[in-house]
Amino acid sequence: MDAEISRADNSWPLLHQASWYGDHDKVEAFLQTGADVHGIDDEGETALHQAAWRGHTEITHSLLMANADPDARDYTGQTPLHHAASTGSETAVIELLTVCADPRIEDDDGRKPHSLAEENFHHSTAEILREKETQLFGHVVLPDTDSIPRKKRGGPSVDVAVIPFLPLHEGTSLSFEEYGQSSTSSTSRIRLRLNSGEHEFYFLKTGPNGDVFAGEYESLSAIHKAVPSFCPRPIAHSKFLDLKRFFLLTEYIDMEAIDENQPTGNSLAQKLAQLHSTPVPIPEGYGAPVYGFHIPTYVGGTRQPNIWSPSWSDFFGETRLRFVERLVEKARGPDPELHSLLDRVILEVVPRLLGPDHLGGETGIQPSLVHGDLWAGNKTRGKIGRNGGVEDLVFDPGSFYAHSEYELGIMRMFGGFSSGFFKEYHRYRPKTAPVSEYGDRVELYQLYQWLSHWALYGREFRDNAKGCMEKLLHDYGKSQA
Repeated sequence: MDAEISRADNSWPLLHQASWYGDHDKVEAFLQTGADVHGIDDEGETALHQAAWRGHTEITHSLLMANADPDARDYTGQTPLHHAASTGSETAVIELLTVCADPRIEDDDGRKPHSLAEENFHHSTAEILREKETQLFGHVVLPDTDSIPRKKRGGPSVDVAVIPFLPLHEGTSLSFEEYGQSSTSSTSRIRLRLNSGEHEFYFLKTGPNGDVFAGEYESLSAIHKAVPSFCPRPIAHSKFLDLKRFFLLTEYIDMEAIDENQPTGNSLAQKLAQLHSTPVPIPEGYGAPVYGFHIPTYVGGTRQPNIWSPSWSDFFGETRLRFVERLVEKARGPDPELHSLLDRVILEVVPRLLGPDHLGGETGIQPSLVHGDLWAGNKTRGKIGRNGGVEDLVFDPGSFYAHSEYELGIMRMFGGFSSGFFKEYHRYRPKTAPVSEYGDRVELYQLYQWLSHWALYGREFRDNAKGCMEKLLHDYGKSQA
């Protein structure tokens, strides 16, 4: 095998894949057989970028010893040091700094590695980077909280369709600038200068699919009603006058107001437990709360149908797993092995773990409002409004009414939530009975995410989905009865 040119089925170089998944033995084997340590993937990233992002320090060391460039820049201008700083991987940061990775390099949005660390609340990592830069280059590097990417927009102004939703008065001036980033929409900040000289800010998303913003508006509305301090208040969603684009207007999260010595409100774990414990409304035509939501919602670009169902096991099996199977086949083609495994999971495992006569014991479970897409990139700490304090906040939801532990599936997949977070959360929201099956339920909920990621991003997630299904079937399939 020529490791230099060999690639996985998804066109990801094998050295990148092994570096991402932390397979040190394979990395060493690929390097010994001539893999190109400088090779890049479709995003301009080297294998060192992958290892640094995931915090795989031994692999980072091996790649550096094979003369990987510590200052290689991807297509956004970020180096491996930016990646390690973003995720707070201190050992990888130190490894990179040891071989003289340059902490002064700015990405295409003008952010140094320490800025990305601060933006993601990895303050001790940021301090390591600032101290190293001061030591090497002889100037004091101050904390940088002004690290949210934004660029002045010279031409366009706020569409007149947005104006009625803003508190404009005589003497109020308005400005508009690109702000933040999103994979599915354009994002901007609206600044109002009041007669008093103070400023008010609003956040605006625009895009071609109005249903996306309708779903996000209703999701934010439901979360804000249940726990007002947990997310920005949605203000409006509508279409622009040209009818070709739509918008969502919300309160603005000031992430630059963070002060570690400033008191905050309830923690993220407390707020999430409160959200999951708030009674949910009863839809018209039903006598009790049910699972689903009154409109479709979106996770990234994936539309989620939310057809009402009184049975959680039926909803999850059919409206989530069976639906995402169709997405995979549409995007990746028929897969008989997938279909066979998933069919057994839906028919055998889902009823055993989530059946109404089993889950929750004698009392059963009640629907809970979930954020629906709560990974590390959809949480932050910031201030909303001129008079509020700094809070733990969430955004970009794709909500519906579900078993509360469904939320924990994606939260446990990609990091960003410590064991201390889950311990605190379960003090306020205990694990559902049977507690012994808690880990298996979370793994079952992760299956939906693995399948969804397979549909969106390619075959590297197929093995995750397959392994998950095989384990669940081994433990809970009918053959084990």
